[in-house]
Amino acid sequence: PVPIITAVLAGFTQARVGAPAAIELLSGLVFALYSFLAFFAVLALALVEVSAVAAFALASAAALGCWAILVRQ
Repeated sequence: PVPIITAVLAGFTQARVGAPAAIELLSGLVFALYSFLAFFAVLALALVEVSAVAAFALASAAALGCWAILVRQ
């Protein structure tokens, strides 16, 4: 689903707003994928060790931390 929605969003963005906006959209999606990876990596590791609620809290914190680091650059 992610590659399909990415192609659809980029195509419609380029058609409606132009290439610079499509490039900005794809750049934002690349940054979002790092947070996506951080969330699921921490979730996979934490579910084995702690409760589900704590694992999701840790994973959410990891994703937000990753996003905060990427936004500052």
